[in-house]
Amino acid sequence: MEKDDTLKLDVTTKKEFFNAEFISHLVATPNKNSNQRYYILPIIMISPTLDSVLFNKVDTNAFTRLKAFETIVHEITHFLQITLEDNYFRPTDMKDFNKYASQLSEIEAYAVGGYYFLKYYNKKKLKTILKSKTSNLEKMKSLFKTLYETLYPWRPKIVFE
Repeated sequence: MEKDDTLKLDVTTKKEFFNAEFISHLVATPNKNSNQRYYILPIIMISPTLDSVLFNKVDTNAFTRLKAFETIVHEITHFLQITLEDNYFRPTDMKDFNKYASQLSEIEAYAVGGYYFLKYYNKKKLKTILKSKTSNLEKMKSLFKTLYETLYPWRPKIVFE
């Protein structure tokens, strides 16, 4: 049985503020419906700003550090998840964000990040979402929306497609 290579963290030269991206060569079994897959050379690429916050190279506040850790939680979720879209969509600008956000792999990753973030930032809101009488998918979307609206209140609200 094959297994994943060791996940590595590396700093990119991109100047984007809080950017991280999971990059790897995915090897999946010939059976598309199988949950067996493994990664070769998996890397989470982080921006210089994110690197500075994560590794205490700059003095910052707790909210910013929590946001930085949530970003890594999101990318580690991509490394661990089995959900894979056949035609994964990468947005080129914010007008395409709703299409990107509606992919199950992104809903899952943002939901896990939202859970982590709210656990430390607003436990009451987290409890309310988790105890809601909705489906697990709706709870994940709610975690995603709450995280997004807390971190980016100036951006348009998410509308899942």
